[in-house]
Amino acid sequence: MMRNFRRVFLVLGVLLFSFVFSGCDSTDDILGTYSSSNNGTIEITYFDGTDGEFVASGLVLSRLNNGNSYTTQSGDVELFTIYRKTGDVYSFRTSIDGVAFIGTFNSDTYILTVEGINYSVN
Repeated sequence: MMRNFRRVFLVLGVLLFSFVFSGCDSTDDILGTYSSSNNGTIEITYFDGTDGEFVASGLVLSRLNNGNSYTTQSGDVELFTIYRKTGDVYSFRTSIDGVAFIGTFNSDTYILTVEGINYSVN
């Protein structure tokens, strides 16, 4: 019995060390407001590791709203879905006001990129 206890303790210790060493971040860590000078802000309000929600404020993207500023309507959210994760980089798809976009999010640097525009966490 003591032998099994030692094995379980050793395995749990190795797993705990692995989680701490690898910086096992929570999906809640990416929630927040990301901004770009002259290109608006994106506030990620929900993320479960695969799907998420955000609101946009003053967003300026060339294919969106004829290049004019766009803000999510009050009470609405925009949706995104992760389609690939490579290391710290999440690739996502989203549709903003009916226009499809592909972007990336780097969970190490907390930089979100859409249409070549970088948004940094505030």
